[in-house]
Amino acid sequence: MQFSLIRKYGLTLAWVFIDLVALGQNVSNRGKEFWFSYPEHVNGVQSVMGIYISSDRNTTATLNVGGTSLPAISVPANGVVRRFLGSVPTTSDFTNTGVHLGNLADGIAPQKGIKVTSLDSVVVFAHIIYQARSGASLIIPTRAWGREYIVPSFGNFSASGGANAGFGQLNVMVSRPGTTVRVTPVQPFRSSTRPSL
Repeated sequence: MQFSLIRKYGLTLAWVFIDLVALGQNVSNRGKEFWFSYPEHVNGVQSVMGIYISSDRNTTATLNVGGTSLPAISVPANGVVRRFLGSVPTTSDFTNTGVHLGNLADGIAPQKGIKVTSLDSVVVFAHIIYQARSGASLIIPTRAWGREYIVPSFGNFSASGGANAGFGQLNVMVSRPGTTVRVTPVQPFRSSTRPSL
């Protein structure tokens, strides 16, 4: 009798565990909704952000920059489509001046987000470049977002020292209005408005 109960409930627990593990593994960088920002760059709006969208099937994507939607984008299966945000209209699909987060010492910048949505799952990358400087990002879909993050950064320094010291930067994106965000810095903010803890 005891063996029968153990076998019965043990099998039930095993199925629950397998189901939970399967659900936990269903998060990736593929998705249908992405939000990201155009962070400060040493070259300001002279830099260009390339946005790269890829999918394993034919689909359609929409790019919204600072509240303005660009024309629908056809994404071919196993191909990559790119769009550029820059300050020169002849070489860019859209201007970066409305979404570039330059000179934002500490605060909230509404209508500065960049959003990609698609009919089928896609993967999104962003790459900011100007002359010899470059930085790329894998954009995480909103369905894979978490609630707690640790952000590593280099210390503030400059090769020439003095007043030209560089600063680490943290950009936080939210997809819903009214979201509360708490930042616990281990270094003081550049503006000295928030001390380290």
